[in-house]
Amino acid sequence: MVELENTFPFQSEAEEINYYRNERPKLFQYGIYYERLLDLESEKPIGKERKYYKELETSLHDDSKTIVEELKYYRLDSAEKR
Repeated sequence: MVELENTFPFQSEAEEINYYRNERPKLFQYGIYYERLLDLESEKPIGKERKYYKELETSLHDDSKTIVEELKYYRLDSAEKR
């Protein structure tokens, strides 16, 4: 992806800024989400789904506590860091 981005001919500087500021983060957001989902589902043990998902829920909850500021930033569509 980096190779493609480096060689992509943007029409203007504003278009390039828009891509890196708005479009690229959205693309990575979904890429990371589906990669993590695939990892979680492919490692699921047979016969112990309920316990496995409960542990994942706890882990997700703990993760969200550590990145609370980033969550606020994206949920509120904040422009203060742009």
